[in-house]
Amino acid sequence: MGDCDCGHRGVGRAEHLTAVPGDVTVARRRGSAAVGSAAVGSAAVGSAAVGSAAGSIETVAALVLPLLWANRVLPSLGLGIRGRSSANLVFATAYAMAFRGRPNWVSWRGLRAGSAAAALVLAGFGAALAIPPVRRHFAALADRSPEVTSAEWIALHIPVGTVLSEELLYRATLDPLLDDTFGSRAEWLGAFTFGLAHIGPARSAGDPVPATVAVTAVAGLVFGRLRRHTGSATAPALLHLALNAGGALTPVLARLLTRETRSLPADDVRIEVGAPGDS
Repeated sequence: MGDCDCGHRGVGRAEHLTAVPGDVTVARRRGSAAVGSAAVGSAAVGSAAVGSAAGSIETVAALVLPLLWANRVLPSLGLGIRGRSSANLVFATAYAMAFRGRPNWVSWRGLRAGSAAAALVLAGFGAALAIPPVRRHFAALADRSPEVTSAEWIALHIPVGTVLSEELLYRATLDPLLDDTFGSRAEWLGAFTFGLAHIGPARSAGDPVPATVAVTAVAGLVFGRLRRHTGSATAPALLHLALNAGGALTPVLARLLTRETRSLPADDVRIEVGAPGDS
């Protein structure tokens, strides 16, 4: 019995000893897997950090480039209005391609909302022309069409050099990028950037810089909300066009209407004075 018992104990020890290497192997494998998982997790965190840094650099570049272009680079080129319109369009197109612009021009929702907003603005200009004191105020404004006829400025340079270029740059490209980065705060940052981009143009035109920045920032806020509401840059582009083209055309029409109004009494007087002599 004693020999037998010792044999069983020996076998037990042997089994125990032979089982230990297997357990060690499993433990090592589990440890390696844990280390591997930790390494993968660290790599994921590193990739996220790199991606975040790259996104931050991209956002900063997207904010700075329009300001440099409008306030430094473009004025330094010394171009005429035709050259500036072409340069603005080229820059806006390249900017939209580089930062993955999302204009969504073909949008019925954007077309409807933009048309309605533009119609309200044009109706306001029409009402201004119908009120004599306001019409005289517009007629007294200086002709600000730069170097070209009013017709060319209103029909070509405002729609292409200003509206299309700025909407492609700001509402179609910068605003969506800011939305992705800053969320609800993006609309204020985009609007303020749009205002700051008009410092150079205000100086060139002799306009007060603080007022120009404030007015264009408010306009940028409205344009940006229209784009966010419709998901399309078409809506703000139509409103932008109505404001700029209407603002340029209204003084021209006011001067024409004022001249006609002033000429009518003189013609009437000449007819009345000449009539008795003819009889």
